[in-house]
Amino acid sequence: AGNLVAQLGGQFQLGFMEIKQLCQENAERLAEQDKKLDGLTTRLDALTEAVAGHDRKLEVLATRLDAVRTELRLVWGALGVLVTVLIAVFGILFTR
Repeated sequence: AGNLVAQLGGQFQLGFMEIKQLCQENAERLAEQDKKLDGLTTRLDALTEAVAGHDRKLEVLATRLDAVRTELRLVWGALGVLVTVLIAVFGILFTR
């Protein structure tokens, strides 16, 4: 009976050592994956900042484009007034 207990104790000890080794390996893998995740999180944060910067640049460009459109409308309006005035002036000059 004592021999059986010693054999079972030895088998349990081997089993526990194997479980302990597997737990350590899993802990190492988990730590490695955690480092990778931290690196990916850092890259994602950097990409998010870059996208936000590009978004601000796009907003500035859209505002400038709207300003250019407004200026073009003003130029076309001024040209229309100029043409109308020239037609009126030449009309008055040639009808005399």
